[in-house]
Amino acid sequence: MKRYITYEIRNNLGNFMSMIFGFLMPLFMTILIFHAYKGQMPKDLVGDFATQMYLTNLIMIPMAMILIGFASMCSQEIEQGVTKRLELFGYVYRKQMVVKFWAQFIIVVIAIFLYSIIICVILPVNAPKFGSLFAYLICFLALIVLVYLIAYAIAMLTQKFSAAFGITMTLYFGIMILSGMMGVTADKFPKPVRNVAELLPTTRMIEVFPDSWSTSLGNVAPLIQSFLLWYGVAGILLFLVARKNSRKKY
Repeated sequence: MKRYITYEIRNNLGNFMSMIFGFLMPLFMTILIFHAYKGQMPKDLVGDFATQMYLTNLIMIPMAMILIGFASMCSQEIEQGVTKRLELFGYVYRKQMVVKFWAQFIIVVIAIFLYSIIICVILPVNAPKFGSLFAYLICFLALIVLVYLIAYAIAMLTQKFSAAFGITMTLYFGIMILSGMMGVTADKFPKPVRNVAELLPTTRMIEVFPDSWSTSLGNVAPLIQSFLLWYGVAGILLFLVARKNSRKKY
């Protein structure tokens, strides 16, 4: 199992798309946007702005590394018959799913750690309250698992690199826009678009945590509801994957 996880980690580290979109892009976006706008705001708000940029762009790491990078690579492995060959060595689909998750989790945690160290050294990010930090870590873990389940389901259902890459890229940039990561916050959208944006856990995380990072948490009920909704969607997708795999056996 350890050798398989190590293999998956090495395989993922060779995926330059994950490294560019999942690490370098949020890192440079945070630094460049902060320095571009910090001179236009009062000094007492600079720390809040740095915190907003840090927490907002942090969400890009699992979104890009898992949703784009992992889904594309996994679908390519399925298309090339790699997963079938691994079954011959006793790694059934469920086992592969678990191993791939731990490999993704380790890579994402390392990327988050490096991103956080660099940003917190360069930018004046506010110190968090313990309760807010703990709640953010729980939500971030839930986001990683959710994104992985959806990415894995897309790869298993499409089983083609081109289809998986197209779907996940569309989802990635769509979520970024709707969540307010591209310069326009969700509350500025027309009402129908805003209603859709508010269904996303990423939108709710961006609304809740930057404002409560150094204070007490506000209303987190909409955030929890959005996670429950999308875990339901992930469950439906995984049910379709299981059904598709069961049909192949007969």
